[in-house]
Amino acid sequence: MTTPTRWNRSLLYSSEKDPQIKADLARLAELSLAFEKYRGTLRAKVSRRSLAYVKQAFLDYAVIEEIFWKLDGFCDLLGYELADKVDTFCGKIHNTAYEVSKSSEFFVAEIAHLGDRWLQVLINDPRFKEFRNWIIELRDSKDHYLPVNESLILTGIKTHLDSLGEKIIQRDLEETVISATELGSRKKMHIKGVWELMERHASRAKRLMAYKALNRSLRASSPRAALLINSLGCASETCDDFLKYADPTARFCSENQLARPVFDLVLAKAREHLPLFRAYLKDQKHRLGLTHLGFQDIKANNMPRRKIPFDQAKQLVIDGYGKCSQVLATEASRIIRNHQFYFRTLDHIDSPLVLFGSSGTMPFGYVPFDGSWYQTDSLAHEMGHAINASLSRARGYYGFECNFLIAETMSTFGSLLLYDQISERGNAFKEKRTSLWDILRFVFQKIAHCQFELDVYARLKKDFAIDEPELESLWLASHREVFGNAVSLNQSFGTFWVYGSVFHTGIYSAPISYTFPYIFSQLVSLWLWNNYHKDGNKRKFVRRYLELNRAGSVASTAELLEPFGINLESPEFWDECFVVVKNLLIENGISVK
Repeated sequence: MTTPTRWNRSLLYSSEKDPQIKADLARLAELSLAFEKYRGTLRAKVSRRSLAYVKQAFLDYAVIEEIFWKLDGFCDLLGYELADKVDTFCGKIHNTAYEVSKSSEFFVAEIAHLGDRWLQVLINDPRFKEFRNWIIELRDSKDHYLPVNESLILTGIKTHLDSLGEKIIQRDLEETVISATELGSRKKMHIKGVWELMERHASRAKRLMAYKALNRSLRASSPRAALLINSLGCASETCDDFLKYADPTARFCSENQLARPVFDLVLAKAREHLPLFRAYLKDQKHRLGLTHLGFQDIKANNMPRRKIPFDQAKQLVIDGYGKCSQVLATEASRIIRNHQFYFRTLDHIDSPLVLFGSSGTMPFGYVPFDGSWYQTDSLAHEMGHAINASLSRARGYYGFECNFLIAETMSTFGSLLLYDQISERGNAFKEKRTSLWDILRFVFQKIAHCQFELDVYARLKKDFAIDEPELESLWLASHREVFGNAVSLNQSFGTFWVYGSVFHTGIYSAPISYTFPYIFSQLVSLWLWNNYHKDGNKRKFVRRYLELNRAGSVASTAELLEPFGINLESPEFWDECFVVVKNLLIENGISVK
């Protein structure tokens, strides 16, 4: 592929000059102003059973949010494609849309603080059926919306990051000069001025725009600096989320409607089956002819050298989904045909992603395609997210977006359908081995990542202070637990804690949100995939799977998976998941005791 396949932004607006953008901003301002009538009234209206009034507030809030996310999504698409080019348009739209729509933010807090009695009134009333699960999630995580001393938290994070960042800068970036975007004008600056730049941006939207531009500039030159900027941006954007839960696992479980015992059970079972992971590592050491396996060796020589033509990769993915369901194949074909995916050989974004937008807009995806099997698998994975988002749009604002656990189950299942496609072709040892590593990485290596985040969070909770040696120590400890003696981890491996910016966002705003879901979803998708193949009535399975894709957030995680016969609280279910892992190892020629 020599030219990029760009997003079809006209699905949102025809261009930056589309008059509908100005019209939507005006409508957003008008609706937000009118929404003020609900401020401070909701509790009294619920207590008097004036529920038609309260329902209208729900509907009006959804309209405001839909317009905001349409504008925000369009700016995101422009921002990703323009990279570090000057873009005053995006800054203006982001800032205006956010400043206007934030006047309606009181709504969520007021609903959350109605109290359990009145929240239950809404949950039980049939008129609130479409909002029911949203209200339940709000009820279960209402502490998240308690007032906090934002300035104190931000000051604490700033002080810590200034100290930690100074050490990183002095060692790695003493003379680094970067280009940054500041309110539409180009400016050269030393990295030491990053925080000052952010503080000069009075609004959150402008701070966030500056953070994104700086992060893009730095990721290619220094992962340590990128981590620093990511942390600063996260502190600037989401400091009000920081440290609200005494136990971040409680927050995660409430937001994903997962019973806490299930969370503990999944990690316990994953640790119990670590010998499966070490069997792969032992086989890898034997294949490479090494006496000691280093971290850099655990996936070495797995990636096939042959390149997959772009059109062939797309067709492989579509055919994989088609073997399961023509509905899935049709959605995948339409998404690609409509240019809802952005494919490019090289780009400043180095990780695949899907931008969900809202129920009123189409999902858009990005895959940096280089012809490798890894990126073909990434396309299948991200396509699972996009199909899921497309099929659930009919649920509306309050119900279209499923939780992270279900979302990742959809995407990892898509990768397994691609595994079927390549398995049927034969002579695909390395492709299958690469896919197997991805499965093992999600199931087992994420244990280390999850534990590291929890350990860092616990340490930061004491006094906002943690230095690099301590971070390195925690990183090493969590990985040594997972790898055991199968991999030699030297002290320098401790510096790898800087390696993923999305991952580290979790430390400062939502620990384990980008780690545990991969363990959970990979295991559940393996179980579903195995039952799909052995189920004599594939039509029944496919019908249930499509229902799961369309379900959005209408029920809890356990309720959504129950139609398949899954009991998440059963240890036997999770053991069955690991039987599938074991069988995959054997299928790929790995000896398992």
